[in-house]
Amino acid sequence: MPTPDRLPLWIRWLYNALLPVLLVVGFPGYLIKGLRRGDFFGSLSQRFGFYGTARQARLKSGTAPRLWVHGVSVGEVLVGAKLLRALLARSPGLDIVFSTTTATGYRLAEKELTDLATVIYHPVDLPWVAGRVVRLVRPRILILIEAEIWPNLVQAVKVRNGAVVLANARLSGRSERRFHAFRAITRPLYGLLDRVAVQFPADLVRFARLGVPEDRIFCPGSIKYDDTVAVGDEAKIAALRGWLEEQGQGGDGPMLIGGSTHAGEEALIARVWLRLREEFSRLRLVLVPRHAERGRSVAKDLVSLGIRPILRHRVVPDPTEDLSDLSAPVVLIANTTGELRAWYALATVVVVGKSLLGRGGQNPSEPIAVGVPAVVGPHMGNFTSLVEELRTAGGLLVLEDEDARAMETLLHEPLRELLRNPSTGRHMVAAGQAVLAHHHGAALRTAGDFLSLLGNPPEVV
Repeated sequence: MPTPDRLPLWIRWLYNALLPVLLVVGFPGYLIKGLRRGDFFGSLSQRFGFYGTARQARLKSGTAPRLWVHGVSVGEVLVGAKLLRALLARSPGLDIVFSTTTATGYRLAEKELTDLATVIYHPVDLPWVAGRVVRLVRPRILILIEAEIWPNLVQAVKVRNGAVVLANARLSGRSERRFHAFRAITRPLYGLLDRVAVQFPADLVRFARLGVPEDRIFCPGSIKYDDTVAVGDEAKIAALRGWLEEQGQGGDGPMLIGGSTHAGEEALIARVWLRLREEFSRLRLVLVPRHAERGRSVAKDLVSLGIRPILRHRVVPDPTEDLSDLSAPVVLIANTTGELRAWYALATVVVVGKSLLGRGGQNPSEPIAVGVPAVVGPHMGNFTSLVEELRTAGGLLVLEDEDARAMETLLHEPLRELLRNPSTGRHMVAAGQAVLAHHHGAALRTAGDFLSLLGNPPEVV
């Protein structure tokens, strides 16, 4: 039975008075980022609820129960894709709309999910825009991945008697304190949620303190670390092997991968790699930037180190034009989207990005899940619970020192140990996979609970 459908009037007035101001102030930065990542103008009409003829017709048609799944960017899209497949496994007749916010997330969703869902850009949360899109989509359930809750969108779904749920939810202590400071607003908003599926037991208490009734919160585990419904990557792996051969980087030598790296981390890992090559002459390096559009800037950083970069997706102008020594050591840059897991499957050891010089970290479970030992830096605040579980079990190597100047030295030694002693890595992987086993089946458990909310068709108001 859906929960109450309206926020207090004063919250709606305050939010809708402030939101246009924030949109105007933030537009220049949003424009720059959108132009850099591509398809800004192509996405603009969708963000205001206007779609092409074919997509509009598809959204208007259909009699099957419709679910709307939303994931902000690439990470949430990957989680949402797992959940989407679990939903269809449990109820094949579902009609699903999948929305995302960023251009990279949209491209990934179009690539991976077009045959399973109607993919759209997430609408701007202005009341008339959110209302228009909800009337068009007509979702029985709106599924929000991890954390993003938009008040006008949520209310528009609720007043049409739809359910709103939060999937793979997590809440750090810091975020909880911030929300608590604005509890007069956040408690009524979170009180609109029909179900909250959290990743870890500690999140049960945190979401209850936010205002979600305890009987609506459950802990199925983390979909992010659930590989029981993952689609096989054999074709992607084969394609990557072929590309490596084409670049003269094939063979069975060890491979170091820097995954989901952020600014400055690629050069740091490359300097460590240059030192490691003195002992491991056949060691290859592949860098996979978190944002594919950074490929050219990463290549320029490598050229400045005397390294010849080869980009998986060619860019113009070619950064290697500044490199006169064609015999320079080669590093591969995978400036593409949706191939990270396949790259991890080819690795000997992985360094997980946004943890060395960035803040928050990226997902440490992905390399472990495919049987590869992982090293992370000290800045893993987005994955605190998982990192603690993995480190305690001996399944993850965590660099402790936060001094950026010492990071190169700190990173060199554990990588050298893992390359010299493969058995150390095998023990780490076994311990890490035992921790991840607790999350297997999370997508199917989450899907089953959410589908139980499907009752009578929603009443249109």
